[in-house]
Amino acid sequence: VLKIIGVEFQNNVEVLKENAYLSFQQNKIDLAETYVARVLQINPSDLDFVLFRAKILIEKKDYIHAAALLDVYGRQDSNSKEYLLLRAKVQYDWSKNLSAAISTIEQALNLYPIDEDILLFAAKLCSEGNVLINNKSVEYFANTILNNNPKNEKALQSAVEGVIQKKQWQKAYELSSQLVSKKN
Repeated sequence: VLKIIGVEFQNNVEVLKENAYLSFQQNKIDLAETYVARVLQINPSDLDFVLFRAKILIEKKDYIHAAALLDVYGRQDSNSKEYLLLRAKVQYDWSKNLSAAISTIEQALNLYPIDEDILLFAAKLCSEGNVLINNKSVEYFANTILNNNPKNEKALQSAVEGVIQKKQWQKAYELSSQLVSKKN
């Protein structure tokens, strides 16, 4: 794979990093992982790429290795938005530990109260776990996003799920109609 970028660039960390990001954006997960691994061979203490490798492993559903990398990263920076989100995903998706995921996302909400990714994951946990987080419902998190970004379809979908849980059928119909009109 490194031959693709040429022998002259196989030790150029900046080129490797750029190719890793581009590969990941293009959903070429295995290729991105190859670039990330090479960056970490050259510079094993690159915390951003330790976290990026964890993200790739989570995408590949290799949670056990991702959790180990998150532990390594967390010793250096346990308040990073990306770290907290990835930690909550591993706790929820792999460990099936809703309480731990909620605790992690509460920490993230305290640090990043208006971040869309954090709010969306909080909405997901509320919806799928049928719970409140920080005494707030799925609609609260969805509406917080929609107030700032009315075109966010994931937030609108979360809002629909929240009102369905409350059996507010008229409101669910109205919101789902908005959602359907936004999709092709």
